Amino acid sequence: MAPDTRPFRTDALHVFVLASLVFAGRIYATLGTQSTFFVAHRSTASHILGMILVLSVLVPAAFVLAEWLAGLGGYRAKIAIHGFFMASLLTAICLSALRGIDALSSLSAVIMSCSVGVFATATYFRIPKTGILVTVLWPVVLLFPGCFLFGSPVSGFVFGSYKSNATDVKVGRPAPVVMVVLDEVCSMSLMNDKQQIDAVRYPNIAALAADATWFRNATTMSPSTDRVVPSLLTGLHPKDPSHPAEFFAYPNSLFTLLEKSHNLIVEETDTNLCPQQRMDDVTSSERFSQLMADVFVLEIHILLPSDWTLALPDITGRWRDFLGVDSHMRTGGREKDGRLKPFERLLSGMKKDGKKPGLYFNHLLLPHVPWCYLPSGKEYLLASFTTRHNST
Repeated sequence: MAPDTRPFRTDALHVFVLASLVFAGRIYATLGTQSTFFVAHRSTASHILGMILVLSVLVPAAFVLAEWLAGLGGYRAKIAIHGFFMASLLTAICLSALRGIDALSSLSAVIMSCSVGVFATATYFRIPKTGILVTVLWPVVLLFPGCFLFGSPVSGFVFGSYKSNATDVKVGRPAPVVMVVLDEVCSMSLMNDKQQIDAVRYPNIAALAADATWFRNATTMSPSTDRVVPSLLTGLHPKDPSHPAEFFAYPNSLFTLLEKSHNLIVEETDTNLCPQQRMDDVTSSERFSQLMADVFVLEIHILLPSDWTLALPDITGRWRDFLGVDSHMRTGGREKDGRLKPFERLLSGMKKDGKKPGLYFNHLLLPHVPWCYLPSGKEYLLASFTTRHNST
């Protein structure tokens, strides 16, 4: 390997730029069009800005710091670590470009990427002027986070307005309101051959239907949760998918209509339309930790070929908690499903407090997959038992 005549600041810039391309560029491109990811994480402006700080500054800076520390061990150590970083990052960039080519197997893509990465690094050292190709890319360090923050729907989380006109509405005789949204329930599944609620299989639902108004032919406006729930809560057609299911995108809803006349006892899933505090007690720092954990799981899925990620946590059909630490609890050494807990919290919160009636809203991921409950409520499968499927 030819001597590296570039000053440390130039080597540091090159590593910083390539690390930004690998760890920030693709994740911004992916999440910039998937704002529901941040809605599901209850992300605030500080969370978004914190994530940008980590991906665009701290992660690349860690590479630079490691290279600086290696340089303290001598010239050979400096060259070795710089060459390793350059080869690894260039390989990752090449693999990212090749993984979308169906004609290439995963192994072929990895071998080709490694070959290109090693050859490009050798050329980089033997012909120092080729480093200018990396130097001129320095604007991406600012361009990627700038486009993500100002040019995508995510900008609403940081700069969105939280004003509502519905709060001016007066309710003459406030009464308790209960709204429960069951995810992936199908009306036909509840009916018998006479198109009535099957009272044998679903006695409680049948009893409710007998004493209530049942809209038998009702259907949703979209197959996507992040569009359906805002439609249910606002009475409006779903907005363009680029609008996140956040309060700033839907400022007038059932929550803002009744927030002055009712106590809001609300628990949402994959939406964030309620302007007040929810029933859960997760702190902001815990939310940020889970956000970053899921971001790094997503990073690995993005960097590796799809059939090399089968041993990783599954990210299909869900928006958060890819590691499964939040949605499940361990009891007696056995993993149990935790999707009933929000409903249990709803029931425990139904009590009179004297002054205002309650608005009780609960969006349950039931009977959403994975199916693991018998009619009695007993589990028959581990909650972690899931079949990989494509999201719809």
